[in-house]
Amino acid sequence: AEVRNCVVTGGAAHYGGGAYGGRLVNVVLSGNDAVTGGGGACASLVVNGTVTGNTAGGYSGGMIGCGVRDCAVTNSIVCGNHNYGSPSQTNNWSDSSFGYSCTDPLPSGEGNICADPCFADHSHADFRLLSGSPCIDAGGVSPWLAGTDLLGASRLQGGGVDMGAYEASTFGDLDGDGLSDIEEVNIYGTSPARADTDGDGLDDAEEVFSRIMMWGMVTNTTTYVERPEHLGKLVKVSAANAFFFLSPQYNVALKESGDAVCWGFNTYGQCEVPASATNLVDVSAGWLHSAAISGDGCAVCWGSNGHGQCQPSADATGLVAVACGWYHNVALRNDGTVSCWGNNTYGQSVAPTGLVGVAAVAAGSYHTAALLTNGAVACWGLNTSGQCLAPSDLSNAVAVAAAGTHTLALRSDGTVVCWGNNASGQCSVPASVTNAFAIAAGASHSMAALADGRIECWGLNSSGQAAGQVPYAPVLGLDGGPRYSLALLQGNTDPLDADSDDDGLTDGAEVSTHRSDPNNPDTDADGLPDGEEVARGTGLFNPDTDGDGLKDGWEAAYGFDPLTPGEAALDSDGDGLTNLAEQGLGTHPHKKDTDGDGIDDNIECVNGTDPTLADTDDDGLDDSEEPVHGTNPLLPDTDGDDMRDGWEVLHGFLPLVIQT
Repeated sequence: AEVRNCVVTGGAAHYGGGAYGGRLVNVVLSGNDAVTGGGGACASLVVNGTVTGNTAGGYSGGMIGCGVRDCAVTNSIVCGNHNYGSPSQTNNWSDSSFGYSCTDPLPSGEGNICADPCFADHSHADFRLLSGSPCIDAGGVSPWLAGTDLLGASRLQGGGVDMGAYEASTFGDLDGDGLSDIEEVNIYGTSPARADTDGDGLDDAEEVFSRIMMWGMVTNTTTYVERPEHLGKLVKVSAANAFFFLSPQYNVALKESGDAVCWGFNTYGQCEVPASATNLVDVSAGWLHSAAISGDGCAVCWGSNGHGQCQPSADATGLVAVACGWYHNVALRNDGTVSCWGNNTYGQSVAPTGLVGVAAVAAGSYHTAALLTNGAVACWGLNTSGQCLAPSDLSNAVAVAAAGTHTLALRSDGTVVCWGNNASGQCSVPASVTNAFAIAAGASHSMAALADGRIECWGLNSSGQAAGQVPYAPVLGLDGGPRYSLALLQGNTDPLDADSDDDGLTDGAEVSTHRSDPNNPDTDADGLPDGEEVARGTGLFNPDTDGDGLKDGWEAAYGFDPLTPGEAALDSDGDGLTNLAEQGLGTHPHKKDTDGDGIDDNIECVNGTDPTLADTDDDGLDDSEEPVHGTNPLLPDTDGDDMRDGWEVLHGFLPLVIQT
């Protein structure tokens, strides 16, 4: 009999808690128990097995030979098995022979090792091997060797066969979160077996490398590809280019690994990345097609090809960047020239004669733009709204963006210039847009990332796509779609702490649901932690939810309702001061005499003393004692003899008579 490619756990027997007899190939035996011996198994042949975490009361926690005096064990890991008999001890094997296996103690036989196998996560029963495990490529040849491991992966992924039931992946990212196993173990301390180590709703890579922020409307249909669960390390995001705001919506992202990932509408296969799209250096989303540039300078396109937009021109070589319009593409060559292909109805795919010195490219729906090294911008194609007429005084441009029927440029001084269709205000740059360092365009809206941390948007806001944002993380990139906006942000939360700022909300909830700052427990600085704001129903971004002048945190601290206006005008303690005045003074709204010096708060305000300090001038006399002695409550030494009033009274001197 043979047992192959399975996990056996929770078994119990007198002998062989997990398995008894036959051949075991690509099998994990863990969490099994035997009354007498062989908590994991009593077997005649074990090939590429992982036997760990089993118990037995008699002979051996791991295995005991049964039926065959010398049990043959090869390419296997036998460790961490416990004998709970007397005396209690870790006892991995007995009456067995080993070859090319990892166990303790070290048995005789060829190729055996005694070492920590470096399981991915033993506590969660993940017995895959971490990068750097001594069991990788340490196995030997066996006539019973399977061509694949327990998960179906090829047994020959490196320089040899691995020990154990799992073959280590050559990519070294067991959980697929975008961080290599080595990074997770040696740099971040995260689990290489769990994409979201702290369970906060953000993958580890999103917390330490990059994450996506989206706002506006994204529509779901039967032709919609869901965003992948694990995006990994992203270096660029691109939203669908659109002529009008009701256009289909999808996105393309570039990973640090050089791979592309797409999600959204897939009516023409624009989200189906071809196998040839590897080692990429740039990506762009069009309307119904996508384009990418590979490391060898070639273009790879997929999706709709009704206008030849997925057939790069013959001169599309030496490419370093690409931008997609509705039905056309423009790519930048490494010599500063451009290559265009696709629809040319309006001349958008024919660059001006003699165009050289190009530093960056952008594409609107039917027009094309190029940033030149001299700081100018050249445009060509459809010009019905003036989208190809860059301002004559435009200079010192360092970035260009386009979408729909308008164009943007970013100057070196951080100002933004727009031209073209302004029907929705997409070309009316707000005065608040200063010190910008990145720009982007949507169908009818525009965006800029500012040095103060804000993302400013303007133009059509029908679905909230032009709502300004505070991302609370460095912005790595921007783009606008038909009815939504995208930002790629630097990961800046703790992957080992589900609630980095301890405000009662997980990092994932703050980033994805509430848009609050995951590193600031009180995003709006009103005195209420973000978690409490959510529980109370107060605004995370409004320090005074009910608009009565009292901060939400102050109201909550003193028993008022931050959702009920009108409490500011009340005098809750009858001291002559309204609650609003008490907040400003820092006094207690339910105590007439906050500092307990015998003088009501409102009287102190009239007298000029501090209602929060019993001894305003810190001279040793309470404010109420000063009138008794005729001293000034605002002067620590009323008579100016260099002796404080309180000291003089304490020692029998007159605080109004200069002592010599």
